Amino acid sequence: MTSTGNFRLRLAIERARAENMPLDTIKRAIEKATGGGEGEQFEEITYEGYGPGGVAIIVETATNNKNRTAADVRSILTKAGGQLAVSGSVAWQFEQRGVITLAAGGDPDELSLLAIDAGADDVDSSAEQVEVYTKPHDLEAVRRELEAAGVKNRVGRAFDDSQEHGRTRRGQGSPGFAAGRAARRPG
Repeated sequence: MTSTGNFRLRLAIERARAENMPLDTIKRAIEKATGGGEGEQFEEITYEGYGPGGVAIIVETATNNKNRTAADVRSILTKAGGQLAVSGSVAWQFEQRGVITLAAGGDPDELSLLAIDAGADDVDSSAEQVEVYTKPHDLEAVRRELEAAGVKNRVGRAFDDSQEHGRTRRGQGSPGFAAGRAARRPG
């Protein structure tokens, strides 16, 4: 069922399987999202806003009802002390990046060198894990190179990070690889 032509779909399927979601449920969700069966048409919409303390937030959604989703996002931000912003007012603070989180085990320096040889832009090693940063369009190629070299990675989810404080902070979710937006890191 995994598609080699649709990287985002394959990532979503891998994340669902990592959470032990039944294959039938995954198939129904794909059919519904693509308009097959009794499903509805979904469209992707991005909202920008500010959270408590002026934290920049980008919310990427897939919805079948733009008005309801906009009201829900506005309500959530307002209840948390934030506000919805106009398009473009927050996005300039973000940079599209991909990340592959490698599981602990093995020499972090060796893993870093393998990642760089595979085409990674940056590598961040810590005691628990190694995070490999790529351009979004290079993410799948780097991941395949690492897998071919025998490096194990875990499935994760996309994340948004701002350049606040000049460092990258991971979003919620399990570690793994994701195509998302990440902070601009100081050069």
